[in-house]
Amino acid sequence: MQEKVTILLGEMGSSKDSVARELVNKHKYINCVSHTTRSMRPNEIEGRDYYFIDKEQFYDMTEKELFVEFRKYFTKGLKDGVVTNDLWLYGLSKKEIDKKGRKIIIVDIQGMLDICNYVGAENTNVIYLFCDEKVRRERALKRGDLAEEVERRIKSEKGFQKEALRYADIVIPTDRSMDEIMKDVIEFLDMNN
Repeated sequence: MQEKVTILLGEMGSSKDSVARELVNKHKYINCVSHTTRSMRPNEIEGRDYYFIDKEQFYDMTEKELFVEFRKYFTKGLKDGVVTNDLWLYGLSKKEIDKKGRKIIIVDIQGMLDICNYVGAENTNVIYLFCDEKVRRERALKRGDLAEEVERRIKSEKGFQKEALRYADIVIPTDRSMDEIMKDVIEFLDMNN
């Protein structure tokens, strides 16, 4: 029997990366690493957090149909002390999804639908990591995101919860300790893999 693909859904700052890291480091999950054109953040590592590529490489992979799913995000960033408008591209390759083993993936709603279409919805566990907007805002600012960008992202995510609840197999609150969060995640995965 094939292991199910675990998909983490959640708004910005809802601990998706932290939960994925715990599953990889302590529970032998394989992180399906997405490609992105955005700049690397402090503490991120090439190949662990993302594959950082330029837009030309991204468009080439898209044209060759190497992605299961891909998205664009218009954003504001800080470059050499100046606020700039930018386009960030994210894509998950078929190669990553086709790896053997227990896989963990972080995507948005459309990405989750694309993955379910690719592997079959019956072969997925969809976890919605829910966190209060105030806590998410504090986390994003603490990690160094621009305040203007944080507000834009929170505003853009207004319908996310309703959509996530339509598809999630479980909702796990993340405004508590990582030990408590992981206890619920592991309990759910043990019962559903």
